Amino acid sequence: MTKAKRTKQSRLISMLKKGVRLSQLSKSLEWQPHTVRAAITRLRQDGWTIRRTVEKGQSTYKIDAPRSKSNAATS
Repeated sequence: MTKAKRTKQSRLISMLKKGVRLSQLSKSLEWQPHTVRAAITRLRQDGWTIRRTVEKGQSTYKIDAPRSKSNAATS
């Protein structure tokens, strides 16, 4: 049995569940910061609740709630 290929979006979600800085996301996913922010915006549009905090000029993102079922059905 082969291991399922993880998409960058699934990696992003996994990292956001733990809470992670924008710079860490950018480096890990090999994306520019604006691309990471756009992907986070798309997750929000798809029903995810993602909290952003800023400490010492560093943005940290964390998924607060699972994807809402009402938005998940329309995606």
